[in-house]
Amino acid sequence: MLRVPWSTPEASRLREGVLDPDRNRSEYSRHHWGKSEEIERNLKYARRCFLQDDFLDAYYYLGTALHYIQDAYTSVVTYESPKNYIWHQNWEHDIEDSHFLPDVESAIKYSFRDNYSKMRRYSNLAQYLSRTVEGRDATLRTATMVGHERSRESGKPIIDLNLALRASYVVSKSILSPKNCPELEATLAKTKRDYERLLQDSEFLISAELTGLVRKRDVLKGKIVQEPGIVRKMKNWLCNVRVGFKNRQINHKFREYTSQSHFRRVARDYDNEVSKTTFPYEGWYNFRVPNIDFSVVEKDISTIAEVSSNLGLSTDTIKAPLGQCGYSCLVVGDMEMIRMSELNDTLKRTPKEKSQ
Repeated sequence: MLRVPWSTPEASRLREGVLDPDRNRSEYSRHHWGKSEEIERNLKYARRCFLQDDFLDAYYYLGTALHYIQDAYTSVVTYESPKNYIWHQNWEHDIEDSHFLPDVESAIKYSFRDNYSKMRRYSNLAQYLSRTVEGRDATLRTATMVGHERSRESGKPIIDLNLALRASYVVSKSILSPKNCPELEATLAKTKRDYERLLQDSEFLISAELTGLVRKRDVLKGKIVQEPGIVRKMKNWLCNVRVGFKNRQINHKFREYTSQSHFRRVARDYDNEVSKTTFPYEGWYNFRVPNIDFSVVEKDISTIAEVSSNLGLSTDTIKAPLGQCGYSCLVVGDMEMIRMSELNDTLKRTPKEKSQ
């Protein structure tokens, strides 16, 4: 079923893994329940080795896990003392003498036709095991669906065998599945695009905040009028206090902008989102988390000198149409800056012959 020729070293290691649990146990030690941790641990080892191309160990650990999975499907009431040993051995012999059923659901309905509760439970189990299992969590959940506690009622040997084979097949198929997960890679690529858009949004947001602070400060400066009188002096003093406060806000926001802390906030959110996305896939697939690229962001604030140099125009030639459209340069400290979004809007609204 897994297309592993029996003459290969991998098949030999698989058999070794299947047989070793019985070689290393006492006569009456339990294998038929309470082995979920061993199953999960061996399956994780198997998948990790498979991802690293260590196929011999991958098949060995898979075989060990399959031993415990198959034992868990032995539904006979588990023996607790030597007096029940013969009964348990006879049940396992009946399982070995049973055969593969192409339609186990029909066999379940017939075998438990007089016990609807058992029929429903076994049918639900068979239907679940008929699905394709992918990923770490789904595989481990499927591998440990039964065997959490001692059996308290018996089923049928042939049903036990076929459900154990189904469980073994779907789990093995998942362990030996492709090393990459296209669904995860597509999700990571989309997440990267989404957060790079958020980088651009954060650029526009902080640019708008800085512009708003500068414009409010400039309005306050315009209220300072050099006129005589105590009332005017008090108003000017108050405006100067508010201007000073706005300048501190502007300087803080400008440092935030130039240090790209707004980008780093988005990057931290991206790392957290990616960590949540990849957690269920860790140890089960090979994947690389793409880094978001700050360089894809179009800067929204540049110095007027930089814009003048890039366009080959004088600063006055640039300022004139900006003022006509209601925009102005942003003065921070001794620097004059301009919002690129405002410049682009100005160029769209200004006839070509005037902007040349």
